[in-house]
Amino acid sequence: SGGKYLRAFGSKGKEPGSFTTCHGLAYDDRYEPPRLLVCDRDNRRLQHFTLEGEFLSLYGPELRRPCAAAIRGDIVALAEIEGAVALLDPEGNLVARIGDNPDQTQWANPKVALVDMLAGKYTTPHGLCWDNEGGLLVSEWNRAGRVVKMVQR
Repeated sequence: SGGKYLRAFGSKGKEPGSFTTCHGLAYDDRYEPPRLLVCDRDNRRLQHFTLEGEFLSLYGPELRRPCAAAIRGDIVALAEIEGAVALLDPEGNLVARIGDNPDQTQWANPKVALVDMLAGKYTTPHGLCWDNEGGLLVSEWNRAGRVVKMVQR
């Protein structure tokens, strides 16, 4: 204990600065001053805020329900619960989608059996982080749990 409540921000809604399933966030030091990047999952978008919680901008293209963000260098990786990981540049442009699952019946479906999951394809990316070598570890929300590591070749 010992923490001190400072403030809350945002409300339920579709307007900029509000959320429908505020899900994950990241400290975004690619900008000066640094920003807070928030995954607004069911509005299919990201939003930038000051570190004090003031809305700055919407960020990125229409996304597939982003759950979590991890930043390495100039790239933000997003766990999109609808079967992919998106990579965005500092301007919010989609650079790539990796592990993109062509079977849309598996997107955001936690009941897919492990034997039915395709190698290298995601079903329900829910969390992610970069390792020290630039590998991307992605956890999936499903009946058994699965962690996938992707590395650059």
